[in-house]
Amino acid sequence: MLAALLAAAAAGHVLPAAGSRPLVRARSQGPYMTRPDGVETLTLTLRDCSAGVGVGLDGENRVDMLTPGSPAAAAFQMGDQVTHWNGVRMVEMKDGRMRPRKLRDVVRPAPSHTVVVERTRKQWGGGSWEATSYAATNWEHNSWGG
Repeated sequence: MLAALLAAAAAGHVLPAAGSRPLVRARSQGPYMTRPDGVETLTLTLRDCSAGVGVGLDGENRVDMLTPGSPAAAAFQMGDQVTHWNGVRMVEMKDGRMRPRKLRDVVRPAPSHTVVVERTRKQWGGGSWEATSYAATNWEHNSWGG
């Protein structure tokens, strides 16, 4: 039994507590690619979606809303760019231009979904204050001094 639990944990499966509702499993499935600009392409599997997915996308198909406790909240990160939903590209050619598809036009009710996203890797290092540009203080021209 212990060997089976360890094998499930190593495979990325989340096991429910005894007597509880099955938890959402969401994991990236390899292979995934990382571009030189730090953007990873990940394939995510959403499970237990019979009550809905719980995600909102902006006009460019970036995640901008996640419902707490939903399958999407377990898999997506804010800002993920959704490129495919169950094999359907999230852009289409319309009037001679590539245009984003709306999520409601692509998603169909199903117990699970396979989604491909592009995710920008977070840079190691300092916080946002280090990236902020500050001008050096000129002490001769401050309102409290000379």
